[in-house]
Amino acid sequence: ADYDREHNNSGAGPASEPETVALMDIINEFRPSIIIQVHQPLEVLNPDEKFPSELLKRISETSGLPVSYDIGYSTPGSLGSYAAGLYYMNCCTLTYELGRVDREPDYKSVIRSLMEAINYPD
Repeated sequence: ADYDREHNNSGAGPASEPETVALMDIINEFRPSIIIQVHQPLEVLNPDEKFPSELLKRISETSGLPVSYDIGYSTPGSLGSYAAGLYYMNCCTLTYELGRVDREPDYKSVIRSLMEAINYPD
């Protein structure tokens, strides 16, 4: 995969970064049913296996981003992997990979697709 690890500052260890600790606290307190995160550069939607297929299809159609369950490398320290490991919660995750940094995504379509998730009945 075209993934430049030199520019990836993942911290000293699992949950070592303050923003990660804050997110973990929020997730554990509010127990969301869906977690959506935004990344670059792969230009796909990367859901976990539990993500609702009907909603995923609507988000893909609205955003114009294809779905890929495999991005070519493992992400054991990602927010998605963390949330997937929270078996006491009925939570699913979706990562928006918006594309290369030198291209601006269609933000209107992305926002409309996020509204699909916000309005999804759980």
